[in-house]
Parts: sequence; structure tokens; C-alpha cells
Amino acid sequence: MAAIELELVTYDDAKAFAADVRPFLEQAPERYSGLLSLLEDLETYDTLPSTCFLGLATTASEGIAAIACQLSLWHGVQVVANERYGDDEVIDIFKIISDTMRQERMNIAMVWGTDRDANLFAHAMQESSWATGYRKFRNVHLHQLGEAGILTPEHLVPGSMELATIDDVQELARDYRHLAAEVLGAASTSMKPEEFENSLKHWIGRNMAYKYVYHGHTVALVTAARCTGNLCQINCVFTVPCYRNRGFGAMLLYEAVSHLTMERDFTNVLVRSTDDVTSRCYLQLGFEVVALLAGYLIQI
Repeated sequence: MAAIELELVTYDDAKAFAADVRPFLEQAPERYSGLLSLLEDLETYDTLPSTCFLGLATTASEGIAAIACQLSLWHGVQVVANERYGDDEVIDIFKIISDTMRQERMNIAMVWGTDRDANLFAHAMQESSWATGYRKFRNVHLHQLGEAGILTPEHLVPGSMELATIDDVQELARDYRHLAAEVLGAASTSMKPEEFENSLKHWIGRNMAYKYVYHGHTVALVTAARCTGNLCQINCVFTVPCYRNRGFGAMLLYEAVSHLTMERDFTNVLVRSTDDVTSRCYLQLGFEVVALLAGYLIQI
């Protein structure tokens, strides 16, 4: 295999990075929607998150070999490997990336990617003695809105959807941290409250954060991000625990997707589920399963 060169991307070269990587990812936009959303930010906004890691591994002969990106929120890493490389070669490439992330003092609590990419990155981390335990998510499905569009929920509930504003950040960040604790468990303790608040300010600044209000209380939250063109992805669907199993989350998702498709002109909407309950909810609202992804929780 040709020598691997790893480039850590900063704001100064972020736009060039986006231009280089976008054609590679747009070969399968649904599969790489999360990374495409990040590229959209790089090309649109003036700053990168201060705790963002972007690594681009390349070779002189083959070009892009692998990409890894991490935002501080949830310490989740999204990985992509060039399909032209064999498993052993990809593991070697990912070891270079993960070792560099450790040198940069980055924690990794979650890994996402295609089944092959996530498995190989986790394998690379194990070979590099990164962590002591792994738990693989089951039934991680990527859902795409069907041709019929968003379907009305079976049970309509009182309340109303509102676009979140900067005044909502502290309240919503508290709920967001609760969601992270449910998903990540002990790994979430390393995350600072201001990280969640900064993330929500980002979504709110793009008018892509929605809340559902019932009797003056925020009971559910949805955030979304543009990936490329008319494709966007729902990044978070969260219902406050004491209001669950009452239809508020489904109602907000219905209202938010209606707004995205009718007011924001998105024709393609994706959402990811990590359990059978949410998957069934998305299917009832008109989403179709288009891909199976892999995800790992990592004990750090």
C-alpha cells in the first residue's frame, strides 16, 4: 500500500477540504449524509467548532483513503473508508487516524459508519489499546421519507410546534444532556454543559431546531441539518421523559418534517433509529428503511 498522509483540517483549509471531499461523498449521499451536513457548514459558515476534529487520509496514487470527523457533542466519530482498500489496509489507515486523535487528546465515545467502516474502525481502536469495552448498537436503520411524504400521526395531540429561539438554549440543553446520558451512559459525564448549549445555538441559528409546547412547557425537541442540495437529516428526536408515550414526539416530527418539506423546500429527508420502537414510529409516519448502519458505544 502506498504511504498514507494524514491531514488535520483547520478553518484555514476547511473550504478546500470540503471541495475535495464532496464529490467522493456524493457518490452515496444517503450513506454519508452526516459528513455532507458538516461540509455544508464548512462551505456556509465562517468558523469551525473549536473542538472539531477532521482527518483526511490520502495516498499519492489513490487519492482519498479515509475520512474521520468528530464534534465535541457526544464525542461521536463518523468514519468513511475508500471501498478500493482491503480490510487490513483500512485498519492500518484507521489506526493512524485514531492514534492522531489520541495525540490531540480527543475522546471517542461513539463510532458511526457503514457496517464495514464502523467495524474496522472499532477493530483499529482495539489494536491500539484505546478502550476496554465496546457495545454495538443493534438495529441501527437509516430511514428515508417515502414518495407519499410525511403521514399524519395516528393519534393527534394538543399543543403546537414552534421554532426554537436563542432564549430556549438553556432549557433545551438540559433535555439534550438527558438524551446523551440515555444513549451514552457513563461516557456522557465527560461532556460539559456549554458544549450542548453551543451545539443548540448552531441549530437555532440555522432555524433548524423545533420544539413542541404543551401547556407552556417544552415537551419534545427535533433538530435537523442540510446535507447537500435538497437532502437533510433529522439529527435528534427527543421527548422529555415524563411526557413520553403520549404522541408528542411523533407529532413534533410530523410538524417539523412538514415545515422542512413545504417551507424549506427539502425533497429528501433522512432520520436514523437505534431501536425497534423508534423505527416503527418512523415507518408509521411514512419513512422507509434504506440502509443498515453500525454504531459502537466505547467505554472510556
